[in-house]
Amino acid sequence: MRRCLSLLCTVFVLARLGQAAIVAQQATQQATPTIDQLISLKRAGSPAISPTGQWIAYTVRETNWDENSYHTEIWLADARTGDVRQLTSNAKKSSTAPAWSPDSRLLAFATDRDEKRQIYVIDPRGGEARKLTSAEEGVGSFAWSPDGTSFAFTSVDPRAEADKEREKKYGEFDVFGEGYRMSHLWVFDMPAQKARRLTSGPFTIGQFTWSPDGKQIAFDHRINSANANGGSADISIVAVADGSVRHLVTQEGPDSGPVWSPDGSKIAFETSMAKPFYFYTNRVIAVVPSVGGPIEPLSTAFDEDTSIVRWTAAGIYFTALQHTSSRHARREETRPHRLRPWQAGGGVDRIRLQHHARRAVRRLHGGRRLRASGDLRVAASEPPSAQADRHDRTGRGLGARRAGGHHLEQP
Repeated sequence: MRRCLSLLCTVFVLARLGQAAIVAQQATQQATPTIDQLISLKRAGSPAISPTGQWIAYTVRETNWDENSYHTEIWLADARTGDVRQLTSNAKKSSTAPAWSPDSRLLAFATDRDEKRQIYVIDPRGGEARKLTSAEEGVGSFAWSPDGTSFAFTSVDPRAEADKEREKKYGEFDVFGEGYRMSHLWVFDMPAQKARRLTSGPFTIGQFTWSPDGKQIAFDHRINSANANGGSADISIVAVADGSVRHLVTQEGPDSGPVWSPDGSKIAFETSMAKPFYFYTNRVIAVVPSVGGPIEPLSTAFDEDTSIVRWTAAGIYFTALQHTSSRHARREETRPHRLRPWQAGGGVDRIRLQHHARRAVRRLHGGRRLRASGDLRVAASEPPSAQADRHDRTGRGLGARRAGGHHLEQP
């Protein structure tokens, strides 16, 4: 009898343990998000701190399953109180790329509400957004001038009339190696509310940056937009007043990403330093006098692929990809041959805020404040469609990716 009772107790205990294991397994399965749930997560991105330090503008991207697309709007966080609110709202068209005017009174952003991507401005205190540009082929990247009286932007040249007629007659098609449309620089004058073209010619412009005094713009350019011609990238400078262009860096191999020194006397850029096998070797950071002169490589002893973030009085900040993580480093002005790690990132970059703004930034989910934090974690990329993400079995593009130098660290 005792053996039977003991056996029954053992069976009962094992059954209860098995039931508990099944319940635990079911709970774990329920707690694990599906691919669709991950894709549906809202993402914060493109943070922009106002020059006064009071506001942080950022984008929030949501998934629209009905339209098989993502929708992005701009939100605003008060750095002092931590309050957040939605700034832009359009049911059909996204708003992206927030950029503050130097006096923090206006926020510029890009949207294709009128079919082509154009620049709008809005008062962060409230009111309707106002359209500024009317570029025929839309606007690419843009940046405010240091004094806030204008901004520069890139725009692709319109299609030639012959191409339009050909398309009407034969339909749309491309001829391999021909018909490249170039992207050029324009300047929009805020008081005059008018845009004028700065550059033209058989080259296409990539990155550009204003000089500290606002009189010149440095830009990189190559012979056309074909990937095979990336090695033709050089750096030139255009005078804003009259559009005159002068070449600055013309060595072999790619030279790109110009960044002015705080005093405007030098320009840093990313380069292969004329190495013939640049396509599989690391880029280095080099500087050249802004008036022209010898090129000085700075990071040849740094065995990683570098990307410049910013040049401040403290030195040149840059990122370097190590495996799948992006690390920050700085070349100190007082010790020009020393490259010091700035932040040992754990896979997600941080934005170091100004002192009075550090305590206010929150991690955001669905527009709600969760907890105070000294950094804003940002997804690194935005896939083109929700269904494309759903079928990406590798999980790329889901959640917060490991960043690859997409984010700014302000000391």
